[in-house]
Amino acid sequence: MANITAGQLRRWSVLSYSPNRWSMEQVHDRTERFIVGTTGRQVGKTQTAAMEIDSGMCAPLDQFGTPWVGVLGSSYDKAELSINLYIENLTKVFGKNSYRINQNKHEVTILDASAGTVGARLKWLSADDAYGVVGYTFSKLIIDEAQAVPDEVFFKIRPTVDVRDARVIVFGTPDITTAQSWFESTWLRGQDPLDDTYHSFSVASWETPWMKPETIIDAKRTMPTNEFERLYGGKWINDSGRIFSNPEQSIITDVPVFDPHKKYIASLDLAIYDDFSVLLIGEASTRTVIYKERWNQTDPSISYDRVAAALERYNNPLLFTDATSPAGMAMSVGLRDRGIRLRPVEFTAQNKLEMVHQLASDMQHKKIFFPRWDDLLQEFRAFIYGRTPAGRLTAGAAAGFHDDIIMSLVLLNQGFHQRSGNNDSSQGGNYMNRPIRRMANTY
Repeated sequence: MANITAGQLRRWSVLSYSPNRWSMEQVHDRTERFIVGTTGRQVGKTQTAAMEIDSGMCAPLDQFGTPWVGVLGSSYDKAELSINLYIENLTKVFGKNSYRINQNKHEVTILDASAGTVGARLKWLSADDAYGVVGYTFSKLIIDEAQAVPDEVFFKIRPTVDVRDARVIVFGTPDITTAQSWFESTWLRGQDPLDDTYHSFSVASWETPWMKPETIIDAKRTMPTNEFERLYGGKWINDSGRIFSNPEQSIITDVPVFDPHKKYIASLDLAIYDDFSVLLIGEASTRTVIYKERWNQTDPSISYDRVAAALERYNNPLLFTDATSPAGMAMSVGLRDRGIRLRPVEFTAQNKLEMVHQLASDMQHKKIFFPRWDDLLQEFRAFIYGRTPAGRLTAGAAAGFHDDIIMSLVLLNQGFHQRSGNNDSSQGGNYMNRPIRRMANTY
């Protein structure tokens, strides 16, 4: 219990609180800033949230003053479930004179009668009021019934926790709509072993003692399988809106070793600002990806050198790279100046979707293969349909997630199609202004 203080243990004892295993291991004893959990029904998350409210209200002062805990629910009534349980515990320990409730403002304030001062504050909010969640400076935030909190509300409340570097705890069942993306993408970030700011987990109804086995068995018999897995198993079963429904079928366990006598294709999704750069190299004859390099160093000259060094180890294959924006085109020039043979690709709203669908189709029909890379599989899960402000259908990563590996794979797959059956003599020439779709019949 590295993250549990002696004071908290004493407080739990007074409140007769005995945390269940998932509450302790996945929430109370975690050190990450963002804790995101998908839960089945009746697993004890309201009690867990109430105790997290309590620990937030007991936190020491910081440079901004006393603790200020926020609770966001899908409605005020939902938010009040954990609030009421916290107040019940507070009354049990300190009595009714230890706090003040303002129902109109949805606030609880701790009173320090001996000092005549006002202490920690607790505010509960509703996702029904998007603009009502702005303007606060929380030291801790708990989001309950996260599946019913729209993207707009989450994006508005997010700045309220960043000034004080607040801890954020999120609970919900994984039955989101296709219009919501933040909950699943945030959960997926918590699955990345390299991201020490986020932690995510799932807990099923049968992992806790409060629901009878016969009740669960009856629900399984009478409910659709997907709904049962979501609401009782706490699992993400959400293929609607996704483009890549079963990426595991393209995974290979025996990755081919480099053979200097074979033809290879390379692709590069090069970061311009804060995203990751991804270089892929694939064996053309079998359409198998054999190499991946991913980095977030955005200094162009360092990235150019890194790409050139990797390509040299694979006999300098032709490189397909994104040159959609002026910055992307400038980077293509920088790569060419390093002596790299490349084929810039200009994405448009129409051809990007076509290329993505081509990749999805080739994966479905087992025409492209890659190793089991967890970061790529996470990107596949978070890659969904969307619409532009003009209403045009598009595809990309859900909010808060990356799609750099997927877009590099899209480029590589186009390279496989373009280079299929051609000999190396066709690789020469200047391709700086020849987008891939326009050259399909001349390459």
